[in-house]
Amino acid sequence: MRALLLLQLAAPATAPLDGCCHAGRVSASCFGKSDTEALQGALSCAVADTVVVEARGGRPWVVSAPIQLPSHKYVVFEPGTVVRAQRWRFHGTWDSLFQAGRPTPTPTSSPDHGPVRDVVRNLTIEGNGARWQMWRDHYANAACNDTARCDAEDPSRCCYRPAEWRHTLMLWEAHGVRIRNLTMLESGGDCVMIGYDIPGFRPSTGITLSDLTCERHYRQGISIDSATDVLVERSVFRETFGTAPMGGVDIEPDGNLARDANITFRGCRAEDNFGYGFKVSPGRFTEMPAADLGRINFVNCTASWSPGFNFSRAAPGDGNSAGFMHGGRPVGFYVGGLVG
Repeated sequence: MRALLLLQLAAPATAPLDGCCHAGRVSASCFGKSDTEALQGALSCAVADTVVVEARGGRPWVVSAPIQLPSHKYVVFEPGTVVRAQRWRFHGTWDSLFQAGRPTPTPTSSPDHGPVRDVVRNLTIEGNGARWQMWRDHYANAACNDTARCDAEDPSRCCYRPAEWRHTLMLWEAHGVRIRNLTMLESGGDCVMIGYDIPGFRPSTGITLSDLTCERHYRQGISIDSATDVLVERSVFRETFGTAPMGGVDIEPDGNLARDANITFRGCRAEDNFGYGFKVSPGRFTEMPAADLGRINFVNCTASWSPGFNFSRAAPGDGNSAGFMHGGRPVGFYVGGLVG
C-alpha cells in the first residue's frame, strides 16, 4: 500500500493537466469548444513550452476577440494555417487580432494610463507561411458617423467607431520576441505596431521580425513607437491605404516617454503604398540622445510603385493629407525634411 500511494502521488507530475494542458508540446485543437477558446487556451497553458496551431486542412481558425500572446513559448503554425477575425466583431478601437502585453483594462477609445499587465518575454512564433487576416473594409465603414451599432437581424449592417488601431499584431510591451514567415492581411490599423508611449510602459526590446508579408492594411505596414534593438528583415509592405500616413514603415515616437534606437530594416520592400515607403520622424525624438538617431538603419531596402499607380485616389475623409508627394513625385524614404 505504501508503494502504491507513492506512485499515485508521483503521477500528476507527468500526467496531462485537464487533459490538454501539460508539459512539453500541446495542440490548439485540444482546447475549448470555439476557435477563440482553443487558441487562447493553448497559448495560456503555463506548463507547455511549445504550442502547435494545426492547419486543419485549410479550415480557418475564426476568432471573435483579441488573442493574448504568452511569455516563454515557442508557437508553431503549421503550413497552410489561416487565423481569421470573425466578421462584424472587434468593435473596440484597440481590438487587435493578436496582442502582446496590454494595459489594464484593455483600452477602448484610448489607452488606459494604468499599470501594465501581461508584459511578454521570450516568445518565438514560427509562421511557416500562415495567414492572419482581418476585415479592413468593415472597420473603415464611413457610414457609422462615430457610432458603433449592429442590426440584430442583419449583422452585415454593423458599424464601427472610426479608429486606426485595430492592428493584426500589437506589441504593447514585449522583450525578446522573434516572429518569422507570416502573411498578415487587411487590418483596421497596422500590420504590426511596436510599443506605445503611455505611463507604465517601457520600450519593447529585442524584437526580430523576418519574412513577413503585410498587405492592404488601413494605416501602416509597420509602426514603431517605442522600441530598441529591433531587426526587421526580408519583409514586404504593400498596398497600405485608408488613413494617414498610409506608408510601408513609420518610425515615430509619440511622446516624451517613447524611445526608438538601434533599429535596422534589412532587405525589405515597400510596394504600392499610398504613403511614404519608409518614414522616420526625428522631430518627435526630442527626449532622445542625438547619437541614437544614427542607429536607425535601412540596408538594401527599396520602395516602388507600379507603372500607372493612381496617386490621385484620396483616402475617405483624408484627402491627400498623408503627404506622400514631394515636388510632384512619390517619396520612397523620408527622414524629417530629407527626401529620397
